Amino acid sequence: MRSSTPKKKSGFRLITNVSEFGLLQPLARTRGRLVASALVANGLMFGVTLWVSGYINTTSTSVTLNLALITTAMFVLLATSYIEAMLAGDLFFPGRWRERVLLGQRVAIDPDSPEALNEGNYSNHNLTFLIVVAALILGNYFGLGALTGDFMETYHELGFHLTRLRSDVPEERTAALTELSKPIYREIWTDPRVPPAVAAQLDADAPEVRGWALWAAGSMKLTESLDTITALARGGSPDAAVALGRMGDKRATPALVEVLKAATDAPMTIAALKGIAALGDPEAGAAVMPLVKAESEEVRAYAWWALGQLRHAPAREAALQTFKEGSPIDQCAALDTLKFVPKEEDIVRFKDLFALSPKNPECEWKIWTDRQGEKHYIMWKESHRAKFMKIVFNASAMRNAIDPTWFETIAVDRDQPYAIRLAASDLVRQVQAASGGR
Repeated sequence: MRSSTPKKKSGFRLITNVSEFGLLQPLARTRGRLVASALVANGLMFGVTLWVSGYINTTSTSVTLNLALITTAMFVLLATSYIEAMLAGDLFFPGRWRERVLLGQRVAIDPDSPEALNEGNYSNHNLTFLIVVAALILGNYFGLGALTGDFMETYHELGFHLTRLRSDVPEERTAALTELSKPIYREIWTDPRVPPAVAAQLDADAPEVRGWALWAAGSMKLTESLDTITALARGGSPDAAVALGRMGDKRATPALVEVLKAATDAPMTIAALKGIAALGDPEAGAAVMPLVKAESEEVRAYAWWALGQLRHAPAREAALQTFKEGSPIDQCAALDTLKFVPKEEDIVRFKDLFALSPKNPECEWKIWTDRQGEKHYIMWKESHRAKFMKIVFNASAMRNAIDPTWFETIAVDRDQPYAIRLAASDLVRQVQAASGGR
């Protein structure tokens, strides 16, 4: 026996019935009230958005507060868009749509009138209304964006970081400077709001904030802050000495040389050497040369490295002498410097040394990792033979006539250590790449 119980219809509907919203009904009691409400809502929307964008851009120090203000502005935009859609429906939808749908009133239609023959007079126009709401939301959003200089996009890219830089919490400012100093933000470094915001942190009381501000200033090449950073370097700030070099302005050379000569401890001396190496001005080479005989082994290593970065040609003779008479670590550092300042006669010299060297003393890594996590190789972990090969390679490159035969012979010589053959193969590939693969 079949059940007579009627089947329940599915509760899923693709289009919501507008009459069930019941939103903001008091505003739709009359057309006049709806018009007035739309005008007030628009004024409120524009006023709130302009105030929020201005406050966040120039004053706010709290990211959490910014989130609350942006959320409030978005709710005002949504409410305004809905009120505008209600007014549009009242003006353009037939059949006293506002009374029937928004207010839920029973509207009698004379069956003998032409109005009764128009099906549109009985429709809730659900889909059309929702399309109008969506279009108004998008229109208001992009219209306000144009009015405020694309505030939301700007806040996402930059305003968020500027807010954190105004914070009273040192950790917030440190985090902002850490982010802004990354190369991925290079496009916004030229924004006129960025340099003053970063420069303002150079005098911060918190050492970590000041250190990151100096690093950011170096990354952004804030040469307008050169005098401030120079004063900090002269005052004994290692971070400032490094920043002076990273800005790439050769006006900093005299100050770095002064700081190097005035340094009384290894950390400050090494910081000045890092700055000089980053700047790359050969004029500073003469001031670095005496430090290859410094008492500190660490300082000597950094001095050799800086001379190599400067391509300081007079360092060659000192490096050759140190290779003959220096300690194992000094020998390694000197050979690394010779890679940058070889002469043509070093081709034969170091080929002979390669052949005569019975053993391969292994040099150790010496690496400086900067604030951004980039590694700077002060001394390479490789054998003397590997360094000899690279000196020969660079000396040959100076006359633009690298003969790969010698390197190919080493690459296939099974009597050579695997690391040496691998290094030789890499040099052969470089020769082939330079000659177009021939």
